[in-house]
Parts: sequence; structure tokens; C-alpha cells
Amino acid sequence: MSGDESIQKCCMNEFLKMIKHRLRVSKTLAVRLLFPRVCPLCGSILGARGTGSSYCRDNPFICSVCYASLVFPKEPRCLKCSRPLFDETKAYCPDCQSRKRYYDQGAALLIHDDAARKILYDLKYHNKRDHADMLAWEAAKVYHQVLKDWNPDVIIPVPLHKKRKLQRGYNQAHLLAVKLKENLEAYQLRIPVDPDYLVRIRKTSAQKELSRDQRWKNVRNAFAVSDREPGNKYAQKTVLLIDDIFTSGATLSECARILRMAGARRVYFLTFSIG
Repeated sequence: MSGDESIQKCCMNEFLKMIKHRLRVSKTLAVRLLFPRVCPLCGSILGARGTGSSYCRDNPFICSVCYASLVFPKEPRCLKCSRPLFDETKAYCPDCQSRKRYYDQGAALLIHDDAARKILYDLKYHNKRDHADMLAWEAAKVYHQVLKDWNPDVIIPVPLHKKRKLQRGYNQAHLLAVKLKENLEAYQLRIPVDPDYLVRIRKTSAQKELSRDQRWKNVRNAFAVSDREPGNKYAQKTVLLIDDIFTSGATLSECARILRMAGARRVYFLTFSIG
């Protein structure tokens, strides 16, 4: 291929990308005219940005009043799981001091109070998939520098069992991972999402119904690397796990254990609330 042909091909590819982008924007605008965004907490309709409507300047997917009600974790925080610390002289929370964790470090977006609980519950059980946009926008804004420092090679959502995914219709962790990836691109971070590498091989009881000790037993050996994927695909790589809620850390730690057994060099996590 000559130099001129190479330039023409490159220009055509860029032109096609631009056309696809404009089509996506037009489709999104058309959908929003028919089905306008509503605040995930109070349900008020969110008007176009810049019109003086209820859009929040800091996050266009929630109204300004409800945004002000969100509670973000404050320092000092556990160096392992990011849970707020009540004793400033400690580096780790009591849970991380008393039990081995297989991930290197993690971060959480919100404190799991009534507001965060409603947003995530509706996302998870009421098919409010739009809520993922608000959460991912905020997570990318708050943690893009942390993620640059961690430098993950891939984002892996915590998997659902195939029967539960069939019942629900989607995996909320996968949805959050994809939305996070899209928002991170605005900060020059391009990290692929791989939803197929890790699988849940055993249908477990709902973690919310169990005590902390029971949660660790519940997820033991519940995950594996898919037999459709090369087992060493992420050997010596850095993985970012994504889940919706951090409570005991049992699920994330078990996923991290499996990833380390498969050769992952480092495993970090990001959740959207912490209880």
C-alpha cells in the first residue's frame, strides 16, 4: 500500500468513526426526548444542561438537591478496603486486620446509606439501568487519578450465576464496568472490560441474608476462570474488579484469590458503595 493510499484509508476510518459517533448522539437525543432522564432518588425530570433546570453541575444524571444528599467516604480510610476509620491511629479497619484479603487495595464511591441503597437497589432489582450512568460518571470523576496510579490492564466485573443472570436479565456489575470504561475515556484512560474471564460456578445464597462469617463460607470456591478462556490470559497483569456494593469484602476477596491463582500480578477493586 502506498503512502497516499494509507493516508486515505486513515482519513476514511476517522470519517466513519465520526459518522458513527454522530449517529449514536442523535439516537441518544431522540431517546431522551421520548423518555427523559429522571433523578434516581427523587424522580424529578432532568432538563437540558444549561437551561437552569434540575441538572446538577457536578453530575448531569442526578438533580442538584439529591446530589447534595450523597455521602462520600472521608479520610482517614482503611488502606486495604477504603472503609472509613474511626481510629485515626490505625492504618487498617478491624476486618482487614483480622482476615486475609487477596486483593491489593480497593476504593468505594459512596457510603451505603439510604440514598446509595435506593440507587443501587433500583439498579439491581427494578431494572433502573440508567442509574449506572450516574454512578459511573461520578466514579470516573472521583477516582480517575487513582486508577491511573493503579494502571489496570483490564476491568473484570464480578460475575452472576447464569441462572440469576437469566432471571434478572443483566449483571449490574458488568453494566457498571462498561459505563465506567466509557467515562474513563474522557480522562485519557482506556481500559478494556472482560466479562467472560471469571465465572460463577456455584449458585450461592444472597449475601445480604447472611452474617459476616457466613458470607465468607458462602462464596468459597464459587468462582473460577472460564474454561473457554486461556487460564493464564492475565498472568503478570493488573486487574480491576468491579462490584456494586462492598459489605464484608468476601466476594471480592474470593474473586481476587482465583485471579491470583491464575497468575494475576495485582488485583484492585472499585465498588459503588461501602457499608
